Amino acid sequence: MIKPTSLSHPLATLPDLRVVASPNPFSDYVADLELPAGGTILDLMRAAGCDRALIGHAHVHIIDRPMTQEPIMIPRENWARVRPKPGMHAAIRVVAAPRGGGGGGKKNPLRTILTIAVVVASYGVASWAAGAYAGWAGVAADSFAAQLVGGLASAATCPCGPVVVNAALPEMPA
Repeated sequence: MIKPTSLSHPLATLPDLRVVASPNPFSDYVADLELPAGGTILDLMRAAGCDRALIGHAHVHIIDRPMTQEPIMIPRENWARVRPKPGMHAAIRVVAAPRGGGGGGKKNPLRTILTIAVVVASYGVASWAAGAYAGWAGVAADSFAAQLVGGLASAATCPCGPVVVNAALPEMPA
């Protein structure tokens, strides 16, 4: 009888660990690497070329090679400790994340609505001011003087409106 060797195992012919990484959210480059097992998730990220400044915005999943189980998301706090086993896939995706924004709450939707209303109103103020000046001065509404007054009124409303919104609804502290 022939004893099975390590070469007869289905995973024996496969490299230790496959890493598929998208190291930059602003590029379509995808690194597809075969690496020896034993390194941590951070080691794999460095090997894939992830930028240190963007590494905090990565999502990491470990998947078994036959893909018979659900992927496991590895939390950031475990990246320095988790070492994927031989025969696994590691999927690394760096995503763009806004600074200071995002879904952290502490946003006042009324501020946003009022700011948009001020911008829209600044266009309406131009025609109102031009018409009011034309009626007061006894000139045509499409005259240069009336249009100048309308343009100045609009130019004053657009930057001054958000100042009024900020005074009425100050930003919430983070």
